[in-house]
Parts: sequence; C-alpha cells; structure tokens
Amino acid sequence: MSQPPKILRIGEWQMRRLFNENNLWEKLKFGELTAVILESRNAPRDAQQVDGTLSQSISYRDQDGNEIARVHQYLKPDNTLGGSGQPDPKRVFLEGVLYRLIKEKNKTVSDSSDEPEADVKE
Repeated sequence: MSQPPKILRIGEWQMRRLFNENNLWEKLKFGELTAVILESRNAPRDAQQVDGTLSQSISYRDQDGNEIARVHQYLKPDNTLGGSGQPDPKRVFLEGVLYRLIKEKNKTVSDSSDEPEADVKE
C-alpha cells in the first residue's frame, strides 16, 4: 500500500509560480498532459463573464492517469479563456508533494512571499 502524499499548503502567488515554472499549461497544450473536465456549469453572474461562459474545474493528468494539477477556468463561447486568460491552479502534485492552497481562515502570511508557508501535513 502506497503512502499518502505529503501535503504542503501554499498561497495563490506561490501556486501560480509553481504551475508556471513547471510549464503545466504548455504541457497540456502540447499533448504531454490530458485534461479531464471534473465540473462544468454556467459562470455565475458576479464573475462578470460574457453570457454563455462556463465555469470549469479541470484535472491535468499524465499518461498513467495520475493527476498532476487541478485548475479552475472560465471557458468563453468562442473557446478562449476568460478572466486572466489563463487557468487558475488550485493544486499541483510534483515529486511526491501535493501543493494545495492555504484555506481562507488560515491566511495570515503575505501571499507575495517567495517562501512557502509552513502548513505541512504528512
């Protein structure tokens, strides 16, 4: 039986940096990873997106079906991404570590720090 992954909670800025530095969106676009839609529904009105835009939760998976990242995105009717124009990573799994976002109630450290917060679970 395999051990559960070590979990490290990090801020949004650190999550985006980890996602971008590992080129996960590019790997998806080039076919190295596969997208699996976990949830897709109409974007809420308060998201200020174009009518017909979908709010989606997407899992990026490797060739063995293992989840490498999970993102949220707004998919507009023209098949481009709304919001920032890029997926918003919510979790990343790399080298045996599952990086997850700090829960709102635990946010006390500046999100622009280069150092990950020390909320580790093993």
